Amino acid sequence: MSRERILAEIRRSLKRREALDENVRRGIEARNADIHPHVQPAYDEDLVERLVRKHRDLHGSVEPIDTALHIVNAVIAYLRDNDLPQRLVAADRAPVKDLPWGDGVTCEHRPARGDDAVALSVADAAIAETGTIVVVSSPDSPMTHNYLPEHHIVVVPVSVVVRWQEDVWRILRKRPDFPPRGIAMISGPSKTADVEQTIEYGAHGPRNVHLLLLGDGQARGA
Repeated sequence: MSRERILAEIRRSLKRREALDENVRRGIEARNADIHPHVQPAYDEDLVERLVRKHRDLHGSVEPIDTALHIVNAVIAYLRDNDLPQRLVAADRAPVKDLPWGDGVTCEHRPARGDDAVALSVADAAIAETGTIVVVSSPDSPMTHNYLPEHHIVVVPVSVVVRWQEDVWRILRKRPDFPPRGIAMISGPSKTADVEQTIEYGAHGPRNVHLLLLGDGQARGA
């Protein structure tokens, strides 16, 4: 839905036929602009270092890479090390679009199916506070990649790393496609302890979440 359609639906539910008065609209926008989070943890740790530490605490894995061209070698090594078939589904967006996979690897840009073992995504944001990766759904980034394959490889440009979770919403609200159909906030592999208090991985999504930390530029929010 576009922003205008959403507002029209709200007006219809409120039985409001006309648009908001201009003074009322300005007042609402000023109030929204003045929203501040209540409590945020203070920390001096480097944002990228904290993201890596928190993600590993959640039983995820991380590999730093220098350029987008290193994505191919890193993915092939991951497939080999985990005894996986040389086949994956991937987002159809930079920097994973049009990569030179070679003859030995099959990479398809489509939604994931139940028989897909590996998906390759691109993070729209990463929260240093909690080690959480944020992936926004779009035609080029299907939400199924986040849930169906047992292995989820996510390219995380250091430029999208933010300090707190509230920073994510400020970034997403500036996107022309906001609000998107879905936003996945991924904090490590899927796990549950519902049965006999024993941790089991892959309960509701991937058993493994592997980050490819791309580049060493200045992270946003440092």
